[in-house]
Amino acid sequence: YKEEEILGKNWFDNFLPKTNLVQIKEVASLILKGELEQLKYYENNILTKQGEERLIAWNNVVIYDDNGTITSTLSSGEDITERKRIETNLKINEEKYRTLFEYAPEGILIANTESYYLDANNAMCKLLGLSHNELVGSHASDIVLQEEIKNIDPALNIINSDNPYSKEWLFKRKDNSVFAAEVTVTTMPDGNLLALVKDITERKELETALINEKTQFKAIIDNIPVMLTLYDPNINMLFLNNEFETKLGITAKEAAETDVMELFYPDENIRKQASEHMLNAPNEWKEFPVKAKNGEIINSEWINIKLKNGTQIGIGIDITERIKNQKVQKVLYQISNAVNTTKNTKQLIQLIRTELGSIIDTTNFYIALLDESNKKIELSFFEDEKDRFIEIPTTKTITNYIIETGKPMLVSGEQLQVLGEENNFIMSGSIPKIWLGVPLNIGGEIRGALVVQSYKDSKAFNEEDKNLLVFVSDQIGLSIQNKKHEENLKFALEKATESDLLKTAFLHNISHEIRTPMNGILGFSSLLKNTNLSGERQQSYVDIITKSGERMLNTLNDLMD
Repeated sequence: YKEEEILGKNWFDNFLPKTNLVQIKEVASLILKGELEQLKYYENNILTKQGEERLIAWNNVVIYDDNGTITSTLSSGEDITERKRIETNLKINEEKYRTLFEYAPEGILIANTESYYLDANNAMCKLLGLSHNELVGSHASDIVLQEEIKNIDPALNIINSDNPYSKEWLFKRKDNSVFAAEVTVTTMPDGNLLALVKDITERKELETALINEKTQFKAIIDNIPVMLTLYDPNINMLFLNNEFETKLGITAKEAAETDVMELFYPDENIRKQASEHMLNAPNEWKEFPVKAKNGEIINSEWINIKLKNGTQIGIGIDITERIKNQKVQKVLYQISNAVNTTKNTKQLIQLIRTELGSIIDTTNFYIALLDESNKKIELSFFEDEKDRFIEIPTTKTITNYIIETGKPMLVSGEQLQVLGEENNFIMSGSIPKIWLGVPLNIGGEIRGALVVQSYKDSKAFNEEDKNLLVFVSDQIGLSIQNKKHEENLKFALEKATESDLLKTAFLHNISHEIRTPMNGILGFSSLLKNTNLSGERQQSYVDIITKSGERMLNTLNDLMD
């Protein structure tokens, strides 16, 4: 409005909103009556020319005449509409923030720059088991563990230098129980400190549990007797467990820097099959010979599992021992069955050598057996790259030492020579690089020895091979025993058959020798009955009968003698 538009017009009717007009008239009436103390400052809405309501803060003064009578009022007004709106909003926001402060799930502390607490929310009070009054005014040193007090000043230095601060602290409750909390502190515009305190006890317990589980899981992974590897779609090794590293002699770091597929599978066809099995990850086990870093071939069985992130887990089992046991069982069966399929002991031992060759080097191989008189050791079978022998002395030899002691022996060439010198052995033949002999139990007693040796490789045999030969030696001894029994029975049968033939021939001969003179006696005796015979003829017949009788008597005498 302009001044001329206001002057002369009724204030109440033209410039005030109808909603609170009665109240404003009552205020004006009180002012005119001089009751001004409580109304010197008063706020009410007015209407602008555009009809907008504006809040005006009035300062009211009354004017008196010379007689002290109130004649009019003087009011000055300030438009406080915007200020009031801001104050209202601030109040609303303050109430909101206070609500958030009080009902926040995490602890909140407000402290001065010396870490004395000015305020705290309900969550913080509950965490510490303190009332609001107990907490406000206390110092940080009152609510943390003794060991944490030394960290307060360094923390304040960081916070007061306007650097971000977040750290784990150990707090003590009123009942002296302890909890861990993550504390984040910022400086507020008024210079005070705002600390957010998050109880991380459960998280710590979970972390501890996870660490324990991880430790246990790692212990299982590292100690399980199974090879485990994690690899990407390009078959780059990302992880190897201890069993994998031990069996194949390669570390995870070395595997990351090596073409492991070429190392493990030098044969291109096998490498291709292994790669396909790893990448396709069929849900099935498959056998592969894997070459270790040291060149040893490990028979293994693998299955692969695809993970959602594209990596894959390879699980491998060393089946070398299982395959070896299967071979041993096959060898034992073949040796046992060979008693029925071979013609003689030599053929049997030849088959034994062939079968043993599938599990041990039998290039240089012999079996020595005591003869029945125990006077010599016969070489029932001898196959050697350098020497040729038929028998071995029964004393002062390493073979005889095995038979006498009944103990297996694995020695190097040097050890063999030392043993020979110490025991005055007769060292005939070439000295091998390694010598392995085991006793043979035949018929319940040690009657022989099985020996293998190598002139080329000092590591051709080991303790495991010695134990293996000891294991199969019982079956070998039994098979040799059975074959010798069979041969003895055949020999006895042949002798018996030959005896029966001689007996038959003898009886036929005796029958002939007796029957011939007997026929002569009987025949010529019958002729003598003829009375027409001349005396000379009769005498001739009598002489024949006499000779036949003498012949038969001589035959009987020879038979009796």
